[in-house]
Amino acid sequence: MSVDELLSYAWIVWIALILVFLVIEIFTVDFTFLMLAVGSVGGLIASLVQLPWFAQLLIAGGLAVLLIFTVRPPMLRALRTGEDPAKSNIDALIGITGTVTPGHA
Repeated sequence: MSVDELLSYAWIVWIALILVFLVIEIFTVDFTFLMLAVGSVGGLIASLVQLPWFAQLLIAGGLAVLLIFTVRPPMLRALRTGEDPAKSNIDALIGITGTVTPGHA
């Protein structure tokens, strides 16, 4: 099998990457892997129009980086606006003073 024949199946690799990134995103909810998945969609489209493999990688990587720096920050802010403003656990204890007393044995 020649390199050209292998490259004709690059779309399968792009679909596999998209699925892997989406599954990871489901567990992390950090939007980084979502941006990588969308970048991989760009690589998939480049593959389907039969661009060379290096162009596919450049498009996928460039699109992912662009999305990480432009789309991800507003998405994270929107996600965090619904958080409970009340502090809990260790965060609620910061700044509180206390008194140590001898314990009873």
